[in-house]
Amino acid sequence: MEHVTKETGVFFDIAWDAVAGDKQSEEHLLNLMNEALPFETRFKLKLKRRQGWTTQVQFLHGIARELTKVKQQRIRYVKQLEPLHIEF
Repeated sequence: MEHVTKETGVFFDIAWDAVAGDKQSEEHLLNLMNEALPFETRFKLKLKRRQGWTTQVQFLHGIARELTKVKQQRIRYVKQLEPLHIEF
């Protein structure tokens, strides 16, 4: 029996809304992608979509997955800085 895990999180909620046809959610997800993801990641996601290697659903969930990674990296970075407590 195949084990299927549904990915969750705020970005995946937006992606599911976009898949369901909510144009505002799709636009919001694309804007977040353009603001937060590195150029190389955006390029790879867009190229795969343009070449037909991924469906629209896979494309939107790929964006959500990458945004989640960036968010987790930023949280780890902030937690590393917390003990420093530098005052000016």
